[in-house]
Amino acid sequence: MEPYHMEEIAGVFKALSEQSRLLLLKKLIDHQSCTVTELVELSGLSQANASKHLKLLANAKLVSYKREGNCVYYKIASPMVEQICDICCNYLDERDAETLEKLSRKR
Repeated sequence: MEPYHMEEIAGVFKALSEQSRLLLLKKLIDHQSCTVTELVELSGLSQANASKHLKLLANAKLVSYKREGNCVYYKIASPMVEQICDICCNYLDERDAETLEKLSRKR
């Protein structure tokens, strides 16, 4: 890891550190491209809250957007964003499996 990347990497993880933003990313991964209104319906977040989180995700370059008329469509900025989420989930699965194995050995 290069020192000049550390600040940007920290920014990405900061953007990923909130459950509502992770939920929005999951919905975009599942549905490819959505308007804020669609994401509000899918996530149960308020429009103001969803918009705030989407702005933070866009600033971190995790999502991109394009304007079509009155609508703004959001999508995952890169397939690597989904890979980052998958890696985190796989890490947690592995960690939990190791914890269960240690607990079963103690019995």
